[in-house]
Amino acid sequence: MELLKKSAKSNGYMGNAVVVGLGRSAIACATHLIDNGWDVEMAEVKSQPGLERNVSSMLPGVAINAPFESDLFVGKDLAVLSCTSAPSNLRISRMAKEYGAEVMNSLELFFHCADKPVISITGTNGKSSVTTLVGNIISRCRGVVQLGGCRGYPFMELLKKRQVDAYLLELSAPHLEQVERIHSEVAAVLNVSPDHLERYKSTDACVGAMAKLISNAKTAVINRDDPIVSDISTTGQRITFGLNSPESEEDYGVVEFSGVNWVVRGDTKLLNLDRCQLSGDHNVLNILASCAVADAAGYPVKSVRTAVTNFEGLPYRCSTEGEWNGVRWVNDARSANVGAALAAIQSNERPVILIAGGLSKGADFSMIPENVNGRLRGCIFFGRDRREISKTFDVTDNVAKHHVEDIYDAISVANSMTKEGDCVVFSPGCASNDQFTDFEHRGKSFSQALQLQVL
Repeated sequence: MELLKKSAKSNGYMGNAVVVGLGRSAIACATHLIDNGWDVEMAEVKSQPGLERNVSSMLPGVAINAPFESDLFVGKDLAVLSCTSAPSNLRISRMAKEYGAEVMNSLELFFHCADKPVISITGTNGKSSVTTLVGNIISRCRGVVQLGGCRGYPFMELLKKRQVDAYLLELSAPHLEQVERIHSEVAAVLNVSPDHLERYKSTDACVGAMAKLISNAKTAVINRDDPIVSDISTTGQRITFGLNSPESEEDYGVVEFSGVNWVVRGDTKLLNLDRCQLSGDHNVLNILASCAVADAAGYPVKSVRTAVTNFEGLPYRCSTEGEWNGVRWVNDARSANVGAALAAIQSNERPVILIAGGLSKGADFSMIPENVNGRLRGCIFFGRDRREISKTFDVTDNVAKHHVEDIYDAISVANSMTKEGDCVVFSPGCASNDQFTDFEHRGKSFSQALQLQVL
């Protein structure tokens, strides 16, 4: 965008801008524009007295229009939508364009203003683990990285940080659905499984949002084991990763040497997987993706094996709570979709008793009984959509199924079912906000209930 290219080079007056929103992200957008010579007004669809007072204290003298009328955009050069995925954005965008204003959301604004390489990671599952591991690798190489997106700072606040070598973004599909112009130095799509179906109605729409991230990336990192992801077209360099042998010298994979599985790039051995703290195919894929992303960003994996081998995973991501009477208990409270629950089951070699439930968002759980190869011994369903989820397991006649109200009852029932050698996997596969504030609350509640009832 020419207006923003000019603003980066000039401290003079750049034009009139409207920032839609009054929250933290909106304040960061407005602050950056003001500092670069823009005359800025703020706007919101509805009156928000508390937020308005906060904006007035943070940005004294900035006009606040809440609620605003369409003529607000008359004579405006730029409209910034601080929320990347608000349903009202499409209507506001059309309105602003009718008056001749350039329109972008906060993520697009960040990409246009960032003066350091941007590394972006998306996918249905694993993006938090990969983002964390890539950040660890860069830190081991004495690089300074700032994290934004799903975790970390709002996008435009990242630009305030000094002595930054790279920006690392963890992005969900909703972040990307309304963007048009983003160009990452390195971008990765890890996997796609049906999620947010109440928002997208189809997997294709979710894939379309994620595809925007890698379509124009300088280097795209692709999971070749995921047929949906591998079909996404890219224009820059393309690096793939998967659990099999690499397809070229640029790609990453797993090869067995003398009975030991190694992460390799082409024919080059990089990492002995036996030395890693993480296990399970989903974790191996996360390691492969992290190695590929870090290396593509200029941080060679050979020099940072410690960061990979010492990584124990994220809290509440297939974390072992303990083993009592020969039964292992696993806390996978981060699991918010069917793909995550399936991965948690498949990562165990023991017979599994699954505890799942919550807000299913219309997801199809039938992929679990279809792909667990008899590994399930029992299922316990809790939360609002427990009966709906249970119906998809009707084909598993040899698997005991129970409905309970909450995780306290679930743990009690699971404990009564277990045999020595079993693994109880708490992997809800659903959103948590029917009974919990977030996945951390869900994970802590499971851990506390387990301590009370099993220990």
